[in-house]
Amino acid sequence: LPVMLSSKLLPEMEAEDTSKKEQLLLGMQNLPIPTQIEKIK
Repeated sequence: LPVMLSSKLLPEMEAEDTSKKEQLLLGMQNLPIPTQIEKIK
């Protein structure tokens, strides 16, 4: 039972991890960096 549970949970956790990383990368790509720099100045 524990083995089945871990083998079932691990892939889901990894999938969530990768999706979160992809969302972060997309968010970084979509950031309007020039406008942010202008606001800081």
